Amino acid sequence: ILVISILFITFGEMFIFPFSNSFALSRAPKGQEGKYMALFTMSFSLAHIGNSKIGMELIDRFGYNINWVFMGSVGMVSVFGCIYLLKLLAK
Repeated sequence: ILVISILFITFGEMFIFPFSNSFALSRAPKGQEGKYMALFTMSFSLAHIGNSKIGMELIDRFGYNINWVFMGSVGMVSVFGCIYLLKLLAK
């Protein structure tokens, strides 16, 4: 199961990373593309580090069920954030 989930994560990153990079780059003002890409890359890296740390701490202190509830809640908030962003960009 772990190998299959790692494969899904890997393929997901391979497919989404070019699109997310081009989205961040397209939102940058002329002459500040490097700053935007640096901020995008740093936030992506911090999310990976923080997610692992938070997940392991939750599992250690409260168990797997709380971890699933917390990560699922964060995922749902992210979905609503993406929907809001799409509506905001459509204007």
